[in-house]
Amino acid sequence: MNYREKHSHKWAKILKEAFRRAQLVNRLHDEGKTDDAKKEFEYLYGGDFRDQTPEKIFPGLKLMAPYWKAVEGEMECRLKTMLEFSGNMKSIPDEPQYKSDLRKFYQMFIDDVKEILNRDKMLDFKYAQKYLEGGFDVLHLPDNWDVALRPMKERWEADLLTGKVNMELLADWFVFCLRGIVAYDYNLIKQALFVSTILKNHGEEALHKVFDDSKEEFGWRVSRLFYVDMLPRAGIEGADLMRMGRYSMFCDQDLVSETIMPPEEEAMSKPQIKFTKFFNCQEYSIFATIAEHIKVPLKKIGIGVCIYCEEHARKTTKLFVPPVMKPVLKMEKALGLEDDICLCKTMLYPEDDMERFMDAQDKVFYYQP
Repeated sequence: MNYREKHSHKWAKILKEAFRRAQLVNRLHDEGKTDDAKKEFEYLYGGDFRDQTPEKIFPGLKLMAPYWKAVEGEMECRLKTMLEFSGNMKSIPDEPQYKSDLRKFYQMFIDDVKEILNRDKMLDFKYAQKYLEGGFDVLHLPDNWDVALRPMKERWEADLLTGKVNMELLADWFVFCLRGIVAYDYNLIKQALFVSTILKNHGEEALHKVFDDSKEEFGWRVSRLFYVDMLPRAGIEGADLMRMGRYSMFCDQDLVSETIMPPEEEAMSKPQIKFTKFFNCQEYSIFATIAEHIKVPLKKIGIGVCIYCEEHARKTTKLFVPPVMKPVLKMEKALGLEDDICLCKTMLYPEDDMERFMDAQDKVFYYQP
């Protein structure tokens, strides 16, 4: 593999598991066990959360496609924000060396995808060939991606009643997911090359200034992108939105969460403390691989991943933590800064924080440019 499989390619495990579950559904159906087939189909489509062991959580087809489209949009948002706040350095992507490196590192990722499809057999290459070999402009999902997604969702929901998986529909769904996955990493490659060039040609201070100046704006932009644009267009709302927040990251990450509650007698004065550990990271893999190839220190360019990631998490807590608690979030470890894991610590203090809550609602759901 050109990129670290544990970090860059967990998507393959999830698609392979979805394919296995689809085969199980159809085998049960063909054996006349229709009720069992329908139940397994529900787990395939809606997700299987019966076993909360992290490696056993299966997010389900319904969350996969919107998730990978949303995080692709997040990567585009990151790059756009970086460029906007980079002054005269925003012309870096027009430089011949940047363009040449982009083609090389993108092809390396495409080669990984081809190798995985050939090895794992969850998707016949013929379905993806047009997109993987046609260049990014062909692969990239169009602006009206939801027009293609909605009728596929309707077909899934109709097929649920029969207990029989249409394997052609599954292949089309996998291709939609794969286009989001590859575009996500394409935009990560662009970011890694951009920050590496700033570091090499303009220095560490210039690089830090880009992110110090832009992180706040990025945090609110990506929140609006997710909760006002992408997820509503994908039909993710209500209970699905709750599941999206809790389980969708299992599409591409291995993580565990633990909440430490204060003693009962101190519940009104001491915070709840939540630790979330992430054991893999696509951003880390892309940045680390490019850092090795072009000879820049990962720890210095990792800022281009970790500051924005922390700010995204911080804005999400501001938006969704109830106003009876005050959230304080910090990323204490980060793979992109050469730590062994990413460790996010959130402290929830039992105090009124209505001003924070209303301000976040205004900046996301009632935002006026």
